[in-house]
Amino acid sequence: MHCTNCGKELRAQAGFCSECGSRVQSAASRARPTKKKRSAWKWGLGIFGVLFLIGLIMPRTPRARTAAEEQAQAVREYEQGEQEYRRAKRKQAQAERESYASGTRRITGNTWFGCQNRNSFDRVSRPFNQKDFVAYRKALAMGIASGDCTLFTNNEEVFLADTAIFSGLVKLRRKGEVAEYWTNTEATKP
Repeated sequence: MHCTNCGKELRAQAGFCSECGSRVQSAASRARPTKKKRSAWKWGLGIFGVLFLIGLIMPRTPRARTAAEEQAQAVREYEQGEQEYRRAKRKQAQAERESYASGTRRITGNTWFGCQNRNSFDRVSRPFNQKDFVAYRKALAMGIASGDCTLFTNNEEVFLADTAIFSGLVKLRRKGEVAEYWTNTEATKP
């Protein structure tokens, strides 16, 4: 074995060089740290690989929300629903205003009839109000046959021509026609 500093040949067990006084490392002691360094790298790389694989395999679970976060989310959802409801109500009110302004209405069922004059309407509706349905059917059939009365169909578009506020009647005109018919206010919707 030789001194790494001055190159003098040394005894096998020498700890220091007798020539320059440098500390001497034996071949065995020089090889051992290199082996330890290599094994440390292997261990580090192995641990990293195992942790990486565990991270890929484990399912990702969401973080549990606290009660305050749950409550805040519920408030946000409620406020969004409230805003949507208000928006829909405003839209409906706007449509009703436009409908009232134009006089356009829709019939709200299949059981409504109308007559061209209020006397005919009263003559047909009186037996119905008295719960004499046979007489009502006959009066309505006679009114329709004479051309004085008509049956409206569900969701039919009509125009508001006149109102009799205290009697609960409205006068309607079908789209594309000139004849006007008196009927109950409940028969129409905006």
